[in-house]
Amino acid sequence: MDYIEVAIKDALEGVPARATAEQWQGESPWTIAVKMVIVKIGRDFGWLTAANGCDSDEGKEWLYDVVWYQSDQAHHITDVPLVAESEWGGEDAIKEDFEKLLVARSRYRVMVFQSESEEGVRNLFNRIRLWISKFHRTESGDRYLLAGWAKSKWIFDLIIA
Repeated sequence: MDYIEVAIKDALEGVPARATAEQWQGESPWTIAVKMVIVKIGRDFGWLTAANGCDSDEGKEWLYDVVWYQSDQAHHITDVPLVAESEWGGEDAIKEDFEKLLVARSRYRVMVFQSESEEGVRNLFNRIRLWISKFHRTESGDRYLLAGWAKSKWIFDLIIA
């Protein structure tokens, strides 16, 4: 993992402690927290950000759950270094959101999801590898940071095509 991916991983590691301390109920607080940590990292590195439900001067959700982007002085978009999706539903919903990442030409693609067990997370990692391999536009060097929540801990994987 490079320094951006490590920063995201480290920030996500802190989310469960907040969930416990604040006694979160349901998926919504998790979604907001995940988006907020990714937004914060993007801002720390100087990117503009877009993510619904986060304090963002740049705007609301745009195409993906979180987007880091750059614009020139005329407000033309010049780069989108990161796109991220989070999905707390089953495999079909995860696949639907992940497919949005497949078509992105961003350097960083982040997928956050949950499963009932560590084995379930690892099985999804394998399924995601298959989805990447089947996509005809996958290019050598495409990066995917996967974060699977297994009810009590995060499991991370970095796939580089």
